Amino acid sequence: MDVKINGKGPFSMKLDTGSTMSLVTPEVAKAAGIQTLARTYPCGAYGANVSLGSGTIDTMQMGAISLYAQPCFIGELNDAIPCDGVLSGAIFDKYAVQIDFGKSTMTLYGDGAYKPSLKDTCIPFELQDNHIPVCEGVIDDMPVRLAIDTGFDGSLTLLPDFVKENHLAEKYPKVGTVTTYSLEGTRDVGLYAMNQLDVGIGSDSRGLSRVAALFDDFDTSTVQYNYDGLLGARMLSHWTVTFDYAHSRLVFH
Repeated sequence: MDVKINGKGPFSMKLDTGSTMSLVTPEVAKAAGIQTLARTYPCGAYGANVSLGSGTIDTMQMGAISLYAQPCFIGELNDAIPCDGVLSGAIFDKYAVQIDFGKSTMTLYGDGAYKPSLKDTCIPFELQDNHIPVCEGVIDDMPVRLAIDTGFDGSLTLLPDFVKENHLAEKYPKVGTVTTYSLEGTRDVGLYAMNQLDVGIGSDSRGLSRVAALFDDFDTSTVQYNYDGLLGARMLSHWTVTFDYAHSRLVFH
């Protein structure tokens, strides 16, 4: 989406529920007059520390919506995302964010204006300390905790501990290898064919069959994950979805 930062731009920003807070490239920081205040070492997608600058965005404007005094990371995207930065953090705290992938539109509901309809499916999630929503699900009768990550372009990634504990690489056929991108660079990851994914539990769930999943094998010894995998934008794009952080729920329409 197009975002004006400190009156400059617009800049192309990717909406990312998998990021702790927003990030802009050094080029955007320079153009918008954002001063780099300190260096930080957040955990990257594969458990490694990534050195990023930090600063404060005075104003962020998306259409008629504005956010003020927003902390941000400053760093190179390393071709991980073809845009000027990622938008996260306070926009989800202040608004219910509805994404219609089919129409390529986003609607923001403020002041409690969002109300799901009776035919919608509401799936509860926990908001982790790193500001990432995590929900329950089932993959081929196996309970799974999934981080909801719109910044991940794929459908489903399962983390090494979950894959090893359930012997998934032995159970499922490998159908290819995919190159993935993150702030830590590129990785080649195995692509496996699975049968059924249900997001949510029981009647409060939405499901898809014939799911392709990435089985990663990076070293998890340096970080503890509170989830078993990532649910990405390609999977979510089968529906219109609303992120309602105020009520800790993901709504499928």
